[in-house]
Amino acid sequence: GGGGRGMRVCQNAAELDRLFDQATREAEAAFGDGAVYLERFFAAVRHIEVQIFADTHGTVRALGERDCTVQRRHQKLIEEGPSPALDAQLRRDIQDAAIALARGVNYVGAGTVEFIYDEATRQFFFIEMNTRIQVEHPVTEMTTGIDLVREQLRVAAGEPLSFGMEDVAAIGHAIEVRLNAEDPGRNFAPAPGTITAFHAPAGMGVRVDSAAFSGVTIPPAYDSMIAKVVAWGRSRDEATARLIGALEELRIDGVPTTREFALNVLRHPAWSAGPPATSFLERWPDVIPPPADIAAAPGVEPAAPETVVTEVNGRRFTVRVHGLSARSAATASGSTPRSRPAAPKSPRDGADAAGPTLRSPLHGALVRVLVAEGDTVRRGQPICIVEAMKMENDVVAHRDGTLEKLLATPGVSVSVGDALAEIV
Repeated sequence: GGGGRGMRVCQNAAELDRLFDQATREAEAAFGDGAVYLERFFAAVRHIEVQIFADTHGTVRALGERDCTVQRRHQKLIEEGPSPALDAQLRRDIQDAAIALARGVNYVGAGTVEFIYDEATRQFFFIEMNTRIQVEHPVTEMTTGIDLVREQLRVAAGEPLSFGMEDVAAIGHAIEVRLNAEDPGRNFAPAPGTITAFHAPAGMGVRVDSAAFSGVTIPPAYDSMIAKVVAWGRSRDEATARLIGALEELRIDGVPTTREFALNVLRHPAWSAGPPATSFLERWPDVIPPPADIAAAPGVEPAAPETVVTEVNGRRFTVRVHGLSARSAATASGSTPRSRPAAPKSPRDGADAAGPTLRSPLHGALVRVLVAEGDTVRRGQPICIVEAMKMENDVVAHRDGTLEKLLATPGVSVSVGDALAEIV
């Protein structure tokens, strides 16, 4: 489904019934249609998509491709263009295929034709066509200089495309990061809440698309994305460096976000070589930061320092602030931080490792319980499913034992830290 929703990977027949039901429910919740289909699963591929545009005069143009290989749960997190994996011939072949598809259905408007690409065999396979502008369209706008939304309005008015093929050669490289209200350290669990501080970066080659501001509430019923940060450079390395600087300058407080995760990816040696496959997170789990600790006990300073980038007289400094209170201590890069109190345990941890209570790690609605009272369960086994931001999330057992009591029933709303079950 759109945005990767309703997709489940089934490794064996024993999982089929549960995953089929879960995919059906998620598709119904997101699209109002629970129809699903089965297709071959490729474990290690790249996600390549071609931006196309067609007018009512029979003109179809390809505006280059985007590489969307860094993903979680089949949903894009970082997009770039052009793809570092394609040579000139493959680029022509995949763009020709996209144009042929658009012509074949008499398509009009902006669209994205998506493929998976197997680097080992140099084969690409059609996934789907998105018949709309996409989240990652700024990548194409920044490398071609063409305003895609403006072109949509022109085409809707019956005008021809304002550009020819000679105008769409990609110049430089652009990379986009999606900033989501999610906690990467808890399997990217949705994290709705109120943004208490928001500061967007700026600078040459940097673009931020967002409606966020200090005081806005991110509701649990909608998509988790709160901002897009995009950087352009003359090369992939320059674009990466600018994007790192922009993310360091960005500040979003009040809710966990994917900012630190994105920085870890962009600084990772594997990124410099080009993301190898959609299995990036599985191969390099070290890019996933520890769970966020947003909730602190009254009067106790959080232990995690905040990194702030500031510029003074043309020189950029990275400053780490330890605990936002009257006893705060700021240290410049390379200096030794002062000692500070340890952070309290957050209810977002989902359970007390030594205790019997399994707690909800996120806000949402309990949609299904997968076990019964008296069942023997193992650590990591799915116990129930909580839906948040149109995604279903497994809540797993925090210990081996017997499920003594269920403390919540399907249909109820749960908050972070709410007790779901007792495992003894």
